[in-house]
Amino acid sequence: MELIKTDKEIEQAELVSALEAQVISLGGSNDRNLSVLRDLQRKVAAVETYIGENYDDDTEEHFTAIAEMLDISLLKEYELAVTFTCTVKVTAPVGWTREFDGAFECTVDSTECEMDINDYTMDSVEVSW
Repeated sequence: MELIKTDKEIEQAELVSALEAQVISLGGSNDRNLSVLRDLQRKVAAVETYIGENYDDDTEEHFTAIAEMLDISLLKEYELAVTFTCTVKVTAPVGWTREFDGAFECTVDSTECEMDINDYTMDSVEVSW
């Protein structure tokens, strides 16, 4: 026995079918947009790498303008190995046992220059009395 559908049921079925078609269409559009976005990101990354590798005084003006247009930072991280000696005068109570562990703290900071120190390690501490 075949069921007879009302006009409202037919209208709802057509609406559901139309919405499903729109969802499928939007999924395809979203995939295309993601593909275009990824392609642009690869291109900007390639320009950023090129600028970083070829930047010099002759090209500074042009590369700076291009970097500003693409919102590319012209900062580069460098790893420096620095060795220094520090002499500290300590005033301590008479009879001090000269235990060094945890007695001093050393920090590294940059002053009067255009760079920030992001991280540092202290490999060894030698104390001579």
